[in-house]
Amino acid sequence: MCLPGEYGTAAAVSSAALKHNLLVLTAGARETVRFLPPLNVTKAEVDEALDTMRKALADVLSKPKLTQVV
Repeated sequence: MCLPGEYGTAAAVSSAALKHNLLVLTAGARETVRFLPPLNVTKAEVDEALDTMRKALADVLSKPKLTQVV
């Protein structure tokens, strides 16, 4: 989910998704965002969640990158 050398992207996406009322989880050491719908999810609900995820990604990717001081 993140580009090489960029850390915290998954957390930023998760935070942005929550601002749009979508709960997603971060996992693993490789900047992973997990979407865990219930087994009885409808196509309309998945479509709505994906639209919300697009908005969250756009929010994160539109912000200027922070430089990491080493």
